[in-house]
Amino acid sequence: IEEDDDSGRPVMSVEVMEQALDSRRQLPAYSGLGEKREALPAFKQRADVIQTVGGAQVVLLSGETGCGKSTQVPQLILDSCPEARILVMQPRKIAATTLAERIASERCQRLGEDVGYQVPFGGKATNARLVFLTLGVFRKRMLTDTELRGITHVIFDEVHERDKLADFNMIFMRDLLARRSDLRLVLMSATLQMETFERYFERAAKINIPGRVYPVSQLYMDEVVATLYKQPMFRSWLGPGVLCGGIDIPAGAEGDWNERAWKQVVFQHTKPEDKETMWGLEEKGLKEQMMAPMSKARLLDGLRKHDVLQQSSLAFDYPIIEALILHIDRMYKNQQKAKGESEEEKPAGTILVFLPGWGDIDQLQKRLVQNFSSDRFKILPLHSQVTAEQQEQIFNPAVPGTRKIVLTTNIAEASITVEGTEFVIDCGRAKEVSYDPYLKVGTLTTSWISRASAKQRAGRAGR
Repeated sequence: IEEDDDSGRPVMSVEVMEQALDSRRQLPAYSGLGEKREALPAFKQRADVIQTVGGAQVVLLSGETGCGKSTQVPQLILDSCPEARILVMQPRKIAATTLAERIASERCQRLGEDVGYQVPFGGKATNARLVFLTLGVFRKRMLTDTELRGITHVIFDEVHERDKLADFNMIFMRDLLARRSDLRLVLMSATLQMETFERYFERAAKINIPGRVYPVSQLYMDEVVATLYKQPMFRSWLGPGVLCGGIDIPAGAEGDWNERAWKQVVFQHTKPEDKETMWGLEEKGLKEQMMAPMSKARLLDGLRKHDVLQQSSLAFDYPIIEALILHIDRMYKNQQKAKGESEEEKPAGTILVFLPGWGDIDQLQKRLVQNFSSDRFKILPLHSQVTAEQQEQIFNPAVPGTRKIVLTTNIAEASITVEGTEFVIDCGRAKEVSYDPYLKVGTLTTSWISRASAKQRAGRAGR
């Protein structure tokens, strides 16, 4: 009951695949996962997705983070079109592998059956009909097969994360669509700003999938410091001063200002043409306004002192992050006691900590492992350098009585959803590729994130 497609690979008949799908749907495990799938906004909008993808050659699909578009849209196409062969491009290796594993588990299958992945130096996709791959792997594939024979659908996920490779693949796809009228292209993004792609692909159909968003309360740096310093435990934890951006701020309002730190602030935030000096600023009373770390004083350009102080260095406030995690856990325990519930009855909500890169994750992980109880906290890094076993722990439910702390980069902004996240600690920075005009090379530097990225990260606590 098998035939060969144009690529020479064996393909089961439509009837056999439908029977196999019906059989899996009868499994208890499939039923349990099916309930989670059905709760996702992308699954609820399946009729619209299937009809639009079937009727248009190019589809622009925007869906809020956590709506299920990355896991559900490929499956909806796969189940509605049994003869489909789908390629899904992901900007990151870890997203390609984890999404493939997630979908395979939702379908009660092993990797490599219906679902697989292809990444540099590895993959499980010999006979898979739905393959997740990185941008580089896709480029190599289309260079060896310029017609993408046997492929019926191509999905670009996270298209807003553009670079030279992504744009190159986009150019190739637009040219290929002109030659292959049977090929379907789906561009997916967590942002509604799709105007560029609307202009590039004429007559593209559009779909918008809303997310499941719960109210999120946001606290900023000065509020966090004020909250922690009200508690004697954390005053001793943080020591005599607060580390803000690498500058030690005295804990007492009456303390003398660190002269080295003051010079850094003044000279970095004073325009030369203003002819301001440190002594001139002292006469205006600005120095006294900044002496107290909990003051609400505003500086020359309206920035709060924490904003300005953190500009002077890209060091992180690791002690504050540690104290904040403990504060969150203590607050949760007090709430459980007030309700008369035991801490051991259910797992505590996951804390997601955003950091720029692997070095920052590694350093904070070592500090947390050293200072925190391993029975209570499970410290898990989320990065492309961690092993598959470590990645699996991140997506497994926490054991009752424990709390997961996931240390991640901007990969968790949109590409990957960590279920059970109730708290987000955002350091506000990310690693970005920039061009050095002096060295004439691309460099990976730490920089401040955009307001849109900050909103995406905060929204992770409300999914």
